[in-house]
Amino acid sequence: GPALKAYKEAVALAPSLDKAYIEGVRAALAMKDTATAQDLASQYAAIKPDLGGILHAAVLRDTGRASEGVAELKRLRDSFPKSVEVRVNLAGALIAAKDPAQAEQELKATLSDIDKDSLPARMMLVEAYRAQGKLADIENEFRALAEQRPDDPAIQLSFARTLLASDKREEAEKIARPILEKTPESPWANYVVGACLLAQGKREDAAHAGQRAAGSP
Repeated sequence: GPALKAYKEAVALAPSLDKAYIEGVRAALAMKDTATAQDLASQYAAIKPDLGGILHAAVLRDTGRASEGVAELKRLRDSFPKSVEVRVNLAGALIAAKDPAQAEQELKATLSDIDKDSLPARMMLVEAYRAQGKLADIENEFRALAEQRPDDPAIQLSFARTLLASDKREEAEKIARPILEKTPESPWANYVVGACLLAQGKREDAAHAGQRAAGSP
């Protein structure tokens, strides 16, 4: 298609253009052109072995070769032991391959050995916990993140939703309500506050919050 032709030309003109490779691979996959997707990912890997390897592993995963993708990311981890990005992608691939316990190990090693404050690693760790049904661990991770990032509404609301899932409604509402007052259109703040109101039997108020959470006026 013309889109793919344009991306191939962009790649030919600027071999270091990261976005051209990534978008080219996406376009090829969308058109079910696996050969082109693999070819572009391999070209990118020749220029940037770590990022190109991650892209190539994603092509393998998206074309039904998940175990090969995991194996490629493990090789990359051994070649780039200090790359947080490689390890986070490996963990994501392991979760997708139904091995969240190994993903958890990879991420804990990443956080202890490379970057204890890496947000992508910590968010992926939450996903590893979620895949294993470890609600208490998810709550602890979000509690620590929320304490470190008091001004980040996305983290605060993720923590509030986690509290809600553990039936800690009072604490959840205490976090979500100030965010709702500041940004009344926030779907997640409305969702958390609405769920808390519903539990208190305030059905009408909860219904209004529910409408706002769904994006209705």
